[in-house]
Amino acid sequence: MNIRELKRLLEISTEENIEFDEPHVSLRCEENKIPKERLVHILLHETNKLSNFIEDRPGVYKLYLKLSSRRQLKVIID
Repeated sequence: MNIRELKRLLEISTEENIEFDEPHVSLRCEENKIPKERLVHILLHETNKLSNFIEDRPGVYKLYLKLSSRRQLKVIID
């Protein structure tokens, strides 16, 4: 999968498709001062913020979302 395919996959996803690994995600959102709702919005509607991704293991990806010129948020999806 390349970044273009991943962006397309995210763009056709819905909020119902997203499940969080709690409390990990809430803690990461709190550390980065970003609400989970904003994270969902970025994943589904602001795919241009996706700067890189790495396939950690089959079917598990680390996404790097650019929050600002100096900050990125790493999100793991499977």
